[in-house]
Amino acid sequence: MKAMVARAWGEPSSLVYADVTEPTPGPGEVLIDVRAVGCNFPDILIVQGKYQTKPPLPFSPGHEVAGVVRAVGPGVSELAVGQRVFALLKWGGYAERAVAPVARTHALPPLWSEVASVLARAQVPATPQAPTDEPDVRAA
Repeated sequence: MKAMVARAWGEPSSLVYADVTEPTPGPGEVLIDVRAVGCNFPDILIVQGKYQTKPPLPFSPGHEVAGVVRAVGPGVSELAVGQRVFALLKWGGYAERAVAPVARTHALPPLWSEVASVLARAQVPATPQAPTDEPDVRAA
C-alpha cells in the first residue's frame, strides 16, 4: 500500500510517496480504506517535529480520515466491514489505509460525504451531536 511518509523532521514538501506495510487492526480497532483526509495546521507541525507529540520516524501524518471499514479487530461489534466512517487518529491518515480506535471512529450520517466529514471537522469542534444533513461546503 502507499502512504505519504515523513522520514525526517521538515516541511510538508519533504514527505515521500512510498510503499509501506499495510496495518492490521488490533483489539478495539478498525482498518479503514481512506477516501478523504483532513489537512490542517497540526499536520504541518507534526511533520516539522513541533507538535506536542512526536511519532517515531518514519511515520505518515494525518489526524482525520473518512472512508470505509475494511476490517475489524477482535472484540469490535460497534462497526462493521463496509460501513462508512470518520475517524480521529494520532497520526497515520495520509495513507491508503489507516487503523483507528473504535472509540474515535464514528459512522457517517447517510447524506454526508467523506470529504464533507473532514471539512466539517476542520471547521467545527467535535460535538456529541452529529448533523444529519450534508453541509453546503461551497458556501464556506
